[in-house]
Amino acid sequence: MKQGSPISNTSPIATRSPISNVRPGPDQVLLDIADYVLDYRVASDSTVATARLCLTDALAGALDALDFPECTRLLGPLVPGTVVPHGARVPGTRYELDPSTAAFSFGCMIRWLDFNDQFSGKQGSHPSDTLAGILMLADHLSRQRQANGRAPLLMREVLDDLIKAYEIQGGVALENDLEAGGVDHNLLTRVATTAVLARMLGATRDQVVNAVSNAWMDCSPVLYRHAPNTGWRKSWACADASSEAVRLAMMALKGEMGYPSVLTAQFFGLYDARFSGSAFKFQRPYGEYIIQHSTFKFVPAGAHGQSAVECAFRLHPLVKERIEDIERIDLYTHAYLLDVMHKTLRSGFSTASSSRATSKTISLRTRASTACAKRWCSPRMRATAASFSIRRCARARMRCRSASRTARARRKSKSNSPSGISAAAPKPLRYCERNSRQVCAGGFQRSNRNASWMFATHHRCSTACR
Repeated sequence: MKQGSPISNTSPIATRSPISNVRPGPDQVLLDIADYVLDYRVASDSTVATARLCLTDALAGALDALDFPECTRLLGPLVPGTVVPHGARVPGTRYELDPSTAAFSFGCMIRWLDFNDQFSGKQGSHPSDTLAGILMLADHLSRQRQANGRAPLLMREVLDDLIKAYEIQGGVALENDLEAGGVDHNLLTRVATTAVLARMLGATRDQVVNAVSNAWMDCSPVLYRHAPNTGWRKSWACADASSEAVRLAMMALKGEMGYPSVLTAQFFGLYDARFSGSAFKFQRPYGEYIIQHSTFKFVPAGAHGQSAVECAFRLHPLVKERIEDIERIDLYTHAYLLDVMHKTLRSGFSTASSSRATSKTISLRTRASTACAKRWCSPRMRATAASFSIRRCARARMRCRSASRTARARRKSKSNSPSGISAAAPKPLRYCERNSRQVCAGGFQRSNRNASWMFATHHRCSTACR
């Protein structure tokens, strides 16, 4: 197009209808979130107890991440030696940082091993990622209050905020597939964390709406979660969202403006720009549902691969002396699971489509090897420190490792029994609504009390179960 020439008639800007310059009222989604974080009171003791387990679970996984240099090199201040008065203390480290940087560091730790809990709706996500911003801001505010002679925040207040963050993130994820619009689910972490942090800082309803509207503005592409661009960003994307959430909440308290129709604005709003005009759907009002239906992980791997890794643990004692004899391993699974778990093609690793449209076969024609997890620990074991306090972080980590060794010893003794592993290839499991709740509790089930964990086709739970 030559300089000074008129806009082409085929341009989207030229063809769209005129937009009113009158500033609209806030989108209903923004108002619902603001009303929930400001007015809702958590009354159930069982929900608070569950939140305590989720907190302990996330901390145990975060402390394990400190063993990995790829994670620890991302931690700490941007400028070495920076001193922050009343800074937030990053668990397991000596860092005392501003709450935004601390949220990034702690968020990296929580997410690095993919060991924190997860919630599956139409969009999968990890609600415990929100703990990074909540705990770091709570520590900063508590130290600031104590320096001024005031009482610090109570852990009960932190747990209440964590419950609300879970609810917002999972409530949106239940019926809305963000990946369909090419949007990464760290958007949900940013929105949920921003709303809760704004309340923690004492924001008014309008300030919460402004902060949350800014959180909806930034949408990361989801390409780094899929081949051929898979990378470590997956492990710090939500940490970055938590860090930004702290900044957005603080900016709102200083008077930063919001964008009331960030979702519904014609052409440029999120619905039109990313989802072809389709508005978000909501299954239920915000309450205490999500944290009660989140799933702990047995091994540090994607939820879709939990049963396969458990199979590897049980199979290893029987084949470890005969690895060279293995010619080929075939795994049968759903195409959706393959898309999530099969990240990068390597030498000797090929995929072949099967006759069924809903399944694919992964064939390993070279020497077979199993990438077992470095840590193994059941959610019950990782929740041994149920009466949690910040000072028990190191103790929780020691308990986690001790329980891990005990569990491995038990599995080793059981694996020698004739009923330990079936020689026949297990058939994929299918689930109905009657046991879909059991799928929510672990993503897989046992065929009977003595049989091994089986390779199971991951089935999305029914709407009623969610």
